[in-house]
Amino acid sequence: MNSPYPEPLMLTNKLNFRVKFREWFKASFKEGQNVTKGQQLIKVNDIELRAQLSQAKTRKFLAAENERRAKLLLQKEAISQEEHEIATGALYETNK
Repeated sequence: MNSPYPEPLMLTNKLNFRVKFREWFKASFKEGQNVTKGQQLIKVNDIELRAQLSQAKTRKFLAAENERRAKLLLQKEAISQEEHEIATGALYETNK
């Protein structure tokens, strides 16, 4: 799965880093503000990650359904062994 977060950044451009940091993280405090023990300080913006997870779950569900149908059709000799293997391979790929 591709991460929306980049490889470790070189901090040569502080402005660019600040912009990217604000896109990925949300601070729940302001600079100089006192914080308390146990207070959540930063929340990761995981909208993109949640969307990717949802897509992956959907692909896995559809691949499992296609494999199940292909198995039934193979038993009725309505499809070839090769077509069943393609469906099984697609399901296998979703489990990687």
